[in-house]
Amino acid sequence: MTRLSSLGSIALMLLGCGDGDSIGPGTVPDIAGTYQGEFTVTASSAAANQNVGAFPATATISQQKSNLSIVIVPSQGGALTFSGTVVEGGATTLDNEAGLMFLEGELPQCSFTEAEATNKAFPVGGRLILTADIVNAACPWAQAGGDFLATTLSVRFEGTGAGAP
Repeated sequence: MTRLSSLGSIALMLLGCGDGDSIGPGTVPDIAGTYQGEFTVTASSAAANQNVGAFPATATISQQKSNLSIVIVPSQGGALTFSGTVVEGGATTLDNEAGLMFLEGELPQCSFTEAEATNKAFPVGGRLILTADIVNAACPWAQAGGDFLATTLSVRFEGTGAGAP
């Protein structure tokens, strides 16, 4: 009986831990929701800078505890899907391959063999800003006579909606 009441006491102490308690774990914010905004793609090389396009888009964040799925659907079609995590305080970490896979499909004339991507999401105050920056792609540029040049591509979504505390 002593053992059972000791376990019960420990369980009650653990239940008391939570938000604002320096002993217990914090909580992961719920950032799930749908965001309406704009999706833009820009490209730059030694030859020129080019705005590839700006399109209305919808981003949807699905969340299971700390795991995230973010799907951005531009109005002209296609979809860009990211997976990642959110931690206490709302900081996110995204996989870095999603931006590359999307652009490989959208820009088949470019080579992404040496390309590297850095993806970031900032869900704050009912706003979502998501960026995918790709460096070391190689694309043909009319301004360079069709030669393939090292190209940096930037994909950005910015929108407002439900979610993001």
